[in-house]
Amino acid sequence: MTTFLSPHRRPQRNDLMRFIITALIFLAVPVAAQNLSSDYEQIGEILVTMDGEDMSFPVVVDLVQGSSQSFSIDSTGMNSVGVTGFLLNENGEPSSTVFTIGVVYRGTSLVMPMSAEFKEDGINSKSLAIADGELSSIVITDFVESENNTFEFGFSGMLVHATYDETWDLTVDEGAAPIAVSGSVSVVIPAEFHSES
Repeated sequence: MTTFLSPHRRPQRNDLMRFIITALIFLAVPVAAQNLSSDYEQIGEILVTMDGEDMSFPVVVDLVQGSSQSFSIDSTGMNSVGVTGFLLNENGEPSSTVFTIGVVYRGTSLVMPMSAEFKEDGINSKSLAIADGELSSIVITDFVESENNTFEFGFSGMLVHATYDETWDLTVDEGAAPIAVSGSVSVVIPAEFHSES
């Protein structure tokens, strides 16, 4: 599946959606990124405990580019949501440290496998820690989809260190210890980053 970004904006609907999103974020994500740059809008948060270390990854929209790395898709018989959060740098902007998690579901039933990725060298880095259902697995719990494309769920599992080669084949890094990971996701996907097919 691919992310669909609508080229047409509807200001009145978007203004209303922005108000709703902001209100829901204050309720669902109380720990906001206080230093977030004004070039970005926070739409959610991924709270992660990785090998015992607690981290917060704000989920954002780039207001300058009008883009987001998070999305939701409704298609016939199958739905999906992909959420990407970034640690913030000293300027309140997304850094190169990224956590991504994807869920596929049908109605109220989750469809395996789920996926999660942790990258320290940028979203396009070929070096990562991953759970993809083959190399390692991630379990989604308490998955709830509610109005206005609001998603909340927990997750836990193991990530393994791996590297993509030049042809994007994935190889596990031998000798690297798996990473225990758990956490929760709360996000409101704006209408312009939701598609139906």
